[in-house]
Amino acid sequence: MENPNDEIEFNLTNTFTDQVQAPHNFRLLMGGLVIANRSNQWSALFLEHPDHHLRISYRIIRNGVPQTEVDIPVEIQPDHGRRHVSILVVPAAGTQGAQEYRLPPPGPNSNDTSDIEFLGDFASEELFNGPVELDLTTRVPLTSFEINHGLGYTAKLADGGDGIPDDYKFEKGTNKFRNLGHFMGILNKCQPGSEVELVIGGNAVVLPRLNANEALDLMIHNVCTKRKCDYVNDFPKYYTPHGVVANTPVINLAWHPRSSHNKEITNYRVACNLMLASELAQTIPAFS
Repeated sequence: MENPNDEIEFNLTNTFTDQVQAPHNFRLLMGGLVIANRSNQWSALFLEHPDHHLRISYRIIRNGVPQTEVDIPVEIQPDHGRRHVSILVVPAAGTQGAQEYRLPPPGPNSNDTSDIEFLGDFASEELFNGPVELDLTTRVPLTSFEINHGLGYTAKLADGGDGIPDDYKFEKGTNKFRNLGHFMGILNKCQPGSEVELVIGGNAVVLPRLNANEALDLMIHNVCTKRKCDYVNDFPKYYTPHGVVANTPVINLAWHPRSSHNKEITNYRVACNLMLASELAQTIPAFS
């Protein structure tokens, strides 16, 4: 039997660094071993792993007061190693289509860490500097996800466990140290009375209606919550045969600037942070 002290709790009571001032009453948070992409909607692929179990929960905020968080069971049988989760916001108002929260050039402003550029991007100059090829023939089970509307942004920065964001860099050329996103958020503005329908493997879960003076937080993540993950770097799991990124891994590690020996980052909050694939080399059903 596992020692309860070996578990690190991660839920909606954690501190998120949201600074986006866009009107919204529905906030989605995603994190863990997950790759996200934007087209006409937001889509994502969660990589399954024994230490990375998919968790879904929500809470209502009524008159500014968060209510009790509710867990949603996701024990469904994958179809040939695949399962699908979708969110349909009906009807939506104010937020139409998939959008990104970006500041004007030259890039992320250190005073606004919600800029989506804080999230690592496989297509960026830090990594492959071009379209990303994904290999979905891997034996790693995947959960695909989609949401029809929303403003995407960085909801939480990676830290060393003390709540204070650290500086990191990918091991490639002259990449600079910077804060690195850990969780992504997607904001929606819905009309009072709207339904947020969550479909898990074909089974619909209708969340409480969004009444006036209420907001809804929904979290989907597979962050490792076991302390034993503290000494395992899970970033290479993104690459085949362990993950779904098929490019030759120019870099598969992030590094901590405070070490005189470029010590490998081993904290689970960094090792399994959400990544973007802003450019794809091929049309992928989960991302179309």
